[in-house]
Amino acid sequence: MTADQVLAAAAALREFSLEEIAVFCDEQPPVIADILASAGPAVERVEQDHEGEPGEQHWRVADLAGLRSALRRGTTRDPAGPAPDETAGARLEYAEETLVGCEAEPSAERRRVMVATAVNHLRQVLATTLPSRPPWWMVELAGDELEHELRQHPDPAIAARLQLNVAVARLAEGNVAGIPIPTSELIERATHFHGTIPLLGGQRLQGLARGFIDLATAQLAPTAAPAVDRLVVAVARRRLRECDLDAAMQRLGPLLRTLDTVPDRIPCQDLYQPLGQLPDGSDRAIVYADLLQILPPDLRWQPQSEPLPGALVEIVAELAASDYLSRCARTLEADLAHSPFYSDSALIGQVAHVLQELAQRDAGMHAQCDTTRSKLLALAKATVWPAPAPRS
Repeated sequence: MTADQVLAAAAALREFSLEEIAVFCDEQPPVIADILASAGPAVERVEQDHEGEPGEQHWRVADLAGLRSALRRGTTRDPAGPAPDETAGARLEYAEETLVGCEAEPSAERRRVMVATAVNHLRQVLATTLPSRPPWWMVELAGDELEHELRQHPDPAIAARLQLNVAVARLAEGNVAGIPIPTSELIERATHFHGTIPLLGGQRLQGLARGFIDLATAQLAPTAAPAVDRLVVAVARRRLRECDLDAAMQRLGPLLRTLDTVPDRIPCQDLYQPLGQLPDGSDRAIVYADLLQILPPDLRWQPQSEPLPGALVEIVAELAASDYLSRCARTLEADLAHSPFYSDSALIGQVAHVLQELAQRDAGMHAQCDTTRSKLLALAKATVWPAPAPRS
């Protein structure tokens, strides 16, 4: 492993221990430390407390642009390009498994390392795919050349697989670094992937596609908004994941557009929003979907549209039904306003508890509420990518 390759791994990880760099290198930590020290001031040792083994060294890239420039100047390779990597298939599978596993990792720091590991393996695979056979550490996932070459790949299934890997890897990098991808690009990708779903066979690739859906919606999840607004987005995100993959990918674009078109990204102001009254006396309103599940069956209403699929429904309802829904919404909002919880899962669990209390006021609604409550608790337990980290 050359010094250039050690420094390329450092450029990918940004902040790391010697042991983390050694995962990508054939050199031992003392040799890696000497190589890193020789790259100063672009790379520097971090003098601060870290969790880990006593004496473990931590380093960081202080000048990423300078380090990459030095790598480009120092890079030499055979004009004919390297031979295709016989381990590319295994590397690609490992990258996919790592990306799929990231969402279940509770530690933000470990998730960051996992993403960097997956991205490096993916770059090595892509380096053998591009006709120019570039060094793997010079492969840019967002580059126009890469997108063009993948679209021109002679095997549609491989092209679809690599494009999905690149999209998920870019989103995952942005998630751990707090750098979003433009929503317009995500909508275009969702439309493209919807057409390639038949080519994405196997549980791993299906999981990767759901990871794309989850990461895309995580970008627009409100983090500093009131509990009501965080709740409806959290419910909508999780219910989208429950859909058939074809339907979920088809609905992703409209959902992203809805979340992104509201100026402050907040899709609602309350859980019952009156829209006016029809000539026949019926009320038009937007209501939180789960409140409809505890509505007594003798109160009539009709759905009209879903402003936020899975979470908010536009309805036309008789006066008694709209009054009932409004009262329930105010009770739930008041409970959420004093919520001691911040996590999405806890908010969903809190809603399940309040809905049970509301249903207990009406005889005969217990069984109906129990079903709704069980579904909400299942949503609360679902593993999803968190909202992006603060930009580093």
